[in-house]
Amino acid sequence: MKKVILSIIALGLLASCSQNLDQSPTDVFPTEDMEKVDPAQQAGPLLSNAVLRMHTMGSGTDYTSYKVQQMAMDLMGNDMIMPVSGHSGWHYNDYQMMYYRTQTDSRPSSQWSNYYKNIFQANQAMEFLPADLSTASNPALAKLIKAQAKTFRAFNYYHLITLFQDAYLHGGKDKAGIPYYVRSDEEAKGRGNAKDVYDSIMVDITEAIALFKESGMAPSSKEDISIYVAYMVQARLALTMGQYSLAASAAGEVIKGFSLMSKDQAMDNGFQKLSSPEAIWGYQWVLSTSLQNNSFSSHISANCNGGYGGSGGGFKIIDERLYNKIAASDWRKELYYAAPTVISYASYASKEAPAYTNKKFNSVSYECDEVYMRAAEAYFIKAEAEAKSTGDAAQTLYNIVSTRDTSYTKSTKSGQALVDEIMLHKRIEMWGEGLEFYDNKRLNIGVDRSSSQNHTVMKTVPAGKDFTFQIPLSGEIELNPNINDEDQNPL
Repeated sequence: MKKVILSIIALGLLASCSQNLDQSPTDVFPTEDMEKVDPAQQAGPLLSNAVLRMHTMGSGTDYTSYKVQQMAMDLMGNDMIMPVSGHSGWHYNDYQMMYYRTQTDSRPSSQWSNYYKNIFQANQAMEFLPADLSTASNPALAKLIKAQAKTFRAFNYYHLITLFQDAYLHGGKDKAGIPYYVRSDEEAKGRGNAKDVYDSIMVDITEAIALFKESGMAPSSKEDISIYVAYMVQARLALTMGQYSLAASAAGEVIKGFSLMSKDQAMDNGFQKLSSPEAIWGYQWVLSTSLQNNSFSSHISANCNGGYGGSGGGFKIIDERLYNKIAASDWRKELYYAAPTVISYASYASKEAPAYTNKKFNSVSYECDEVYMRAAEAYFIKAEAEAKSTGDAAQTLYNIVSTRDTSYTKSTKSGQALVDEIMLHKRIEMWGEGLEFYDNKRLNIGVDRSSSQNHTVMKTVPAGKDFTFQIPLSGEIELNPNINDEDQNPL
């Protein structure tokens, strides 16, 4: 039987580098000495490389880092606009919602292969650790690394099952899942059941949180996976599965660990700084690992000199309908140009940015950090979960929105009206951060741009199967004997 596709793509993975650990284990220690080395010293470089791949996980100019891939997902929604095709048309097909979900399209193939590559490396890292972590020469460090690896595996499986099956609470949990591998050398598997996949992810992330606590250690850098990343994964997963008490509890742990940005910090490019008080996890820019003008900043910042977001013509703009719902007293309204504005660049001709072009991401350079998770999201997860179970959801919402709008008063709404208010503020707060597609799918919300005044592609796509990707033909079905044409998601 063929080995799982993950084994096929394993070669070359260790070529990636990190500013902290840029060698594979055999680069550091000769092969004959590997058994003499603390397993954590072998697992550490593998996991470091895997996490660093988040910045370089794609292929081609327009689908590079995790953040760029998430931006492309945002373009397949209601709230982000591309007014023109931009530089070489990059991401315009995403905005048009074309060529994005069938088995021969590049988007599903890239998502499938990249997330599974990350899973392969997470599994491989754990295989260097002893089964009984107490026997390691440094048990605390071994527990920390295993906690990080399990969190990373859960994070990647969460993305895969969300993209490649219908929403859990809207019929998806009883349908086919995705192959779930816990070792790098497993034989190819079939799709199994989606609920089993979700349950396995929950087991992984729950065990990871316990291991973080047992280790008594925490990473020194936000580039590394911490217990707060694990809590965020658990909160997102629990919310998706309708486990609202758990979602609120996990999100609450994140809230306790971080403070919120001030207006001044936000306006000073705070959404692109790993040093931000809200940043949980991300990539810290360094020349040796930079994607340079293929980076997220290059694609989304209208101010970026030489970037594709602005000087190339591919401005990223907020839907006027959402902009108009931001209170005038809310400083988040200032994250967008209210009127057409000429932007000057150091090395390129000036361009006129259309009204509502974002300056939320306003770096003048593509030499910029990338924030994968931000603590503000936890407030909205907690509030939504409390509104759907127990807890003072209105107070949780007030705790964040009042820091954005000093005129905001605690909501008196309840039920679905309160949930709608929470989701509105989440859309305002998290615009451009890669969450809209996932929230829309989770809540069974389609795309409807028909009443927009500034969308240039007036798509209307009802919720349902059109937001579920097909499994790649050449990347999986033709290589995996346990997944065939009959197992494919319907068009």
